[in-house]
Amino acid sequence: MRLSKIKTKEIRYVVWKYRLKRFLPHILTLCLAVIVAGGAFSAYSVYHKKHQKQLAKQSEVQREKDVNTARKKAQKEKTTLKPWYTYHSIAHAMGGLDGKDYLNSIDGFYPAYQKGYRVFEMDILLTKDNVAIGKHQWGRKLSDPTSKKGDPVSYRKFKNTKIYGKYTPTSFLDVLNLMEKYPDFYLMTDSKSTEPADAKKVESPTNAKQVVSGSTFSTPCAIFSPAPIHRQVSTMSSGMAFPSV
Repeated sequence: MRLSKIKTKEIRYVVWKYRLKRFLPHILTLCLAVIVAGGAFSAYSVYHKKHQKQLAKQSEVQREKDVNTARKKAQKEKTTLKPWYTYHSIAHAMGGLDGKDYLNSIDGFYPAYQKGYRVFEMDILLTKDNVAIGKHQWGRKLSDPTSKKGDPVSYRKFKNTKIYGKYTPTSFLDVLNLMEKYPDFYLMTDSKSTEPADAKKVESPTNAKQVVSGSTFSTPCAIFSPAPIHRQVSTMSSGMAFPSV
């Protein structure tokens, strides 16, 4: 019966008091259960976040170990430099890692080098402050190389943003310095800019390096070998370089 149907005020109060006394333990138990559940969920959330951070840290440590191991093995794999067109495989975007492509990261170089690759392709873009870096395209999410419709950022921001949160962002100069340590591989550059002036900034390395240079607007492909400088010119077709005849 509803309390509103009880006409006598005294009786209505007695009934209300009785019902409150009867259901109050249940209400308190429910409130306590909600509080305990909320506390348990909060504790789990804290534990889960901490556990995820530990896993991420362990993954990063393991990745660094793998890269260092690959680097040490790669140092033992150094071979004599051969004509670039004698190699039959090209490591796209400096080599993939963990099933991910378009990394253009120095981290992908060592495993690919260890597997025998000696021609490495690198996508080249210019940062907002005109520094040549390895990147396939500018995207809204800087850490995702497959992201699209983004604007150029500064070189500092690029270098401070890990690829997929763990791989090393790599500049064109980083790879040229790498060629000092590993003089038996070639670099094929894929200039993504459609402006000839931008491509020339990438295609004219200041040091004598062995670089296979290409671009999206069909400019000649040039191979630079260590000093004394010897230059060979060939053509670029469908992203592949062929020896001059």
